[in-house]
Amino acid sequence: MRWTSKQFYDYQAKRGTSSAVVERATGDESLATKQVEAGHSGKFVVRITSYRRRLLDEDNLAEKYHVDACRYAGILPSDAPDKTHIEVRQEKVKLMSEERTEIELTKN
Repeated sequence: MRWTSKQFYDYQAKRGTSSAVVERATGDESLATKQVEAGHSGKFVVRITSYRRRLLDEDNLAEKYHVDACRYAGILPSDAPDKTHIEVRQEKVKLMSEERTEIELTKN
């Protein structure tokens, strides 16, 4: 599942939690509640992809913020190394309107 910033902040608003808006929402289809609440066993893979006009140093991508936000929102049960694998990457885009951060959660 992939979440845009808008989906994530909308989800937080429904749960009564909030956080600072890091970037403008780009819009996308909504995430079905059953996908979030369904129980799973195994290891989660969190892929964070940052699309930027100017690429950042890898330590400035702030993946910890995104993973912790997913955990606090109840989307990710744990970020422990034995339960979650985190992948971070970035891609260069030409236009400012193409800049975004995508978070993809999958279950192995």
